[in-house]
Amino acid sequence: MKGISTVTTIKGESLQTIHTLSNSHKIAEVLIGTTNSKIQALVDTGAEVNILLESMVPPNIRRIFPTPITLQPYGSSLIKPKGQITLDTAWHKKSMRATWVVVGDKDLFGQPCNLISCALAQSLGTLSFNNPPSNVNNVSHHTSQSSQTSKDFHNLLSSTHPSVANILTKYESVFASLSKLKANPVHFHLKPNAKPVIQPPRHIPYHLQACFDKLICDMEDDGVIEQHSGLVTWLANPVLVPKPDGNIRITVDLRGLNQAFLNAHLPIPRVEDVLPMFNGKSVFSTLDLKTAFHQLELGSESRPLTVFRTRDRLMRYKHLTMGTLPASGELNQRLHPILANIKDATVIQDDIVIAATDLPNHNTSLDHVLAALQSAGLTVSPTKCVLASSEIPFWGFKVSKEGVRPDPEKVQAVQHADRPQNKDDVKSFCV
Repeated sequence: MKGISTVTTIKGESLQTIHTLSNSHKIAEVLIGTTNSKIQALVDTGAEVNILLESMVPPNIRRIFPTPITLQPYGSSLIKPKGQITLDTAWHKKSMRATWVVVGDKDLFGQPCNLISCALAQSLGTLSFNNPPSNVNNVSHHTSQSSQTSKDFHNLLSSTHPSVANILTKYESVFASLSKLKANPVHFHLKPNAKPVIQPPRHIPYHLQACFDKLICDMEDDGVIEQHSGLVTWLANPVLVPKPDGNIRITVDLRGLNQAFLNAHLPIPRVEDVLPMFNGKSVFSTLDLKTAFHQLELGSESRPLTVFRTRDRLMRYKHLTMGTLPASGELNQRLHPILANIKDATVIQDDIVIAATDLPNHNTSLDHVLAALQSAGLTVSPTKCVLASSEIPFWGFKVSKEGVRPDPEKVQAVQHADRPQNKDDVKSFCV
């Protein structure tokens, strides 16, 4: 689900930006208006406005008043609300007057969704911040990361073919914690007329603050980011992205910076270029580079371009980060030469794929790939590796000796997608 936070004021209008926060929210049943109409709403600690669907406005309300607020879904077009109303709002025995921003039933997220802000939730008592957030325990301590990685590696050994496990034991360092590619740093190049962008601050939801602080400390300990000192010309905000395992990933909203980059037009492999290599192959492996972009060092003169806010400091990246326009091209430019001369192996983005006719040929290629990664100083994630398998998932496809076919899970997602209702929905569906 999404959250809403006040970002800036433009021409007297308050612009609210909607961005991804967390998958876990509390649903509260509240009474609104003099008729005590009952509605269900998501309680979001990242929200600073209350959202009410137009169809949920109490029937005795004859007028919806104009509002200066404009909503902007993250990465999407602006949404102009229908207006705003002030209603008596009650939850259990507590009641208060609250302002609700009214939106069309399909305007906000393409699905019905009322939203209660952090302030209203606290006032009504639907939220209590006396206990520590449960999310904090989802992030392992930095001191235990190495032992967890070692455990994951040995789990991988025990679950794969013995001949493959013998190869892996020679290259345990490739499955270690985050490393750094032994290559020249990445340098960003801006257009001559580029204008710096300073983004207004955004709120970090309360229930994610401790988790966010811990991740920032871990990234600093890993050498991925560092504290910025001195003048700031470019300043962005963090974006918290939920991961399937319940944790969060920190990225940065660098859309303003991306518009200022000179495009080097570095070649990036396409899936269509890779699929033909699977013809006639029957043994497959995939190796996933551990936070691949973070394994490429960023030149010192480019680091001030990546400055972003945390809750108490300004930080910047020491390594390349996802979300920057040059990132994919720079990653491919450095990875391709490392594996270019290894038979039955290819790389696309951060995925290394080995496809061989039989197990002996597969093992020879795997040995050469791991040796090349070790020599280059790169590491892979043991929990994301698939080794010596008869079938692998690959970029929306299932690959096996029978050939390449669409991944049933991906097809099902398309089959059950909501029917587009307007031009923006069609564009979103096509992307």
